[in-house]
Amino acid sequence: MYFKYFWILCGLWVGLGAFAYGNFKAGLLIKQGLYTRSEVNRYLTGFLICTLIPCLSFWIVQQTGSGIEHPFFMEWPDLQRSIAIGLLVFFWISLATWVFALKGATPLSKTITLITNAPASLINPSRVKVFVAIMLVSGVVSLAVQSM
Repeated sequence: MYFKYFWILCGLWVGLGAFAYGNFKAGLLIKQGLYTRSEVNRYLTGFLICTLIPCLSFWIVQQTGSGIEHPFFMEWPDLQRSIAIGLLVFFWISLATWVFALKGATPLSKTITLITNAPASLINPSRVKVFVAIMLVSGVVSLAVQSM
């Protein structure tokens, strides 16, 4: 039963959890002059939205298939699997465009600093670009292997 709601629970857990933790951590970072309250609100709201939209999209696709009780979309019926893969590729392209072409690595690095315990000195736009590139390549390879 919980698998039927996996995507909603995942979006809420990751999105709201990061939002709450980021707000908790923000007080100290604002006092240190590293962020303003408006930056914190913008970064955390953006992260929440960018987490909830894919999760909600996958959940809606899952609900359109009769009897799909698990979140493993590579095992869903052909139509739902194709839509989910299309959405996944769309989200990957959107992320890559934002990070590499629209200078999204800077706000993403600031968001990561807010929602993790990683030292701010380790998180910078160049490292975010490398991480996103690795994530995208591994996702494409994984999708290709799963499709065989």
